[in-house]
Amino acid sequence: MSNTRTKPELISYRQLRFIIGLTGFFLPVIIILGNCIVKGRFLLEESVSHYYHTAMGDVFVGLLCTVAIFLFTYKGHEKEEDEILSDSVTGNLACIFALGVAFFPTAETGAVQSTISWIHYICAGLFFCSLAYFCLSQFIKSSEDETKLEHDPKNRKLLRNLIYRICGYIILFAILMLLLYNAPAINDLVKETHYFIAFEILALWAFAFSWLVKAEVFFPDSDTENLA
Repeated sequence: MSNTRTKPELISYRQLRFIIGLTGFFLPVIIILGNCIVKGRFLLEESVSHYYHTAMGDVFVGLLCTVAIFLFTYKGHEKEEDEILSDSVTGNLACIFALGVAFFPTAETGAVQSTISWIHYICAGLFFCSLAYFCLSQFIKSSEDETKLEHDPKNRKLLRNLIYRICGYIILFAILMLLLYNAPAINDLVKETHYFIAFEILALWAFAFSWLVKAEVFFPDSDTENLA
């Protein structure tokens, strides 16, 4: 029996995926709770990005930069012939978009949208798209034939692939709902609700859960050597 301790690079990737997933999950939790503590009452901003203009602004930027750095260092699998982007290139792009979200803030509530805030929205949309691409393309890759995996009781790769796809489609659905926010028919119905921030958090948590599954925090193989 081979020992996984002889493969430190695999352990490193597992830890990296875990950190990315954990940071993505706690990002909205920390800034929302922190702002509520500072304000002394429960208060939700219009969007996650609007926490840039609160007492949690530095924390918001710091957490986004943390996610960006870890995405930049993530290499994953090598690019295959039929792929558009490799894990490394996708991670680098997601890093750039995350930094764009952090350093090109949205306008404050009620303020006129500026060029900077439009850059923010574009970066945010592309960031979420890159996260969906990880789920729907990168994470589902495997070095083994799916027919073989179906008959391997120790391997939960097919189950994880299903979860990655669900998470990816949830992110795409959230992006669609965010784009529809400014449609008059939708905006009139939801302008007094927490519609926008709710779908942002949904996308962030789908992203976070997919990375935690990729780290095999959930649904690990019985054979811990397989980290596909």
